[in-house]
Amino acid sequence: MTDRLVTFLLGRAPRERWLIGILCAAVLPLAVVMFWVLPLLEQRQAARVELATAQDLRFWVAERAQEKAALDAAQPAQSGATPAAALGISGIEQSLIAAGLRERVTRLANRDSGGIELGFDAVDFRLLGDWLDQSADTWGYDIESFRLDSSTRAGVVAASLLLQVAR
Repeated sequence: MTDRLVTFLLGRAPRERWLIGILCAAVLPLAVVMFWVLPLLEQRQAARVELATAQDLRFWVAERAQEKAALDAAQPAQSGATPAAALGISGIEQSLIAAGLRERVTRLANRDSGGIELGFDAVDFRLLGDWLDQSADTWGYDIESFRLDSSTRAGVVAASLLLQVAR
């Protein structure tokens, strides 16, 4: 390999050898920068933006948790209040129908532990929030697990809830 390169260069005029040397000295670093360094810098910038977004979301959630704690502390504790009787899967379904969300439900099933599993693949966030706000106190269940995933459409989320009978 080296012999071929030496033979190739010896067959060239001195000016051509200088031009090939300058070309190699300029093109190789430029290629490294364009194909290795610049993509790394773009990935780093994207990671910084994603980190800032995650930190903003964490801060927002912490503020909402503080507001919730303040509201809970401001409400007088109802001593001796018994939780509402669990509606069952048909009661949850009736409240979904009344809210216009039944056709959006993709999972609605009883769990082995006595709770209910409820899922939506694509539901309007505002409608889901309004339904939860209006009916969560009356259905006799505590939300054991709640997960929201964003979608590509604005205002639409995927949601899954695990409900456990209130004690």
